[in-house]
Amino acid sequence: MKMRVLTLFSIIIFILLIIYRSQLVNYVAADYVPKRPSDVPNDAIWAGGIDGGVWYIISSQKRIANVWAIKIYKDNGSPWVRGEFWWKEAPDTKTMPPISAFDGHVIYLKGNKKMLPVGKHFYPHQQTTTVIIYPNPGPDYNELKQISNWEDKSETW
Repeated sequence: MKMRVLTLFSIIIFILLIIYRSQLVNYVAADYVPKRPSDVPNDAIWAGGIDGGVWYIISSQKRIANVWAIKIYKDNGSPWVRGEFWWKEAPDTKTMPPISAFDGHVIYLKGNKKMLPVGKHFYPHQQTTTVIIYPNPGPDYNELKQISNWEDKSETW
């Protein structure tokens, strides 16, 4: 009988330790910001977790309504892409939800929102520039089509 109680007690303690550890890892991962690489500007914001992410800078200057110039750096600090992204609901950067992920084309915002790539995008690691008209036209496509042929005069990152 004593052995059963001791075994049951051990199992309960083990389960509680697993639950505590998982909660602690979730807490640490949610607030994780890695050391900023030297190539990343001081005003860049981290979006990601303990397993990786991106650094990004959103320009406060809008050339066209709801279109934002954004620079994205990989987690190691190397430049990934510079271009413009469109979000239908973006009156300003103060009310914009934080970026949660970037898949190389689309920026995902917290709250299941997306910023769509538009116009010319420069990928310095590939030394390529692409002009993007978002591939899945929806009801907002007409607005995107009007702004997709802009020319970026700056060649600097």
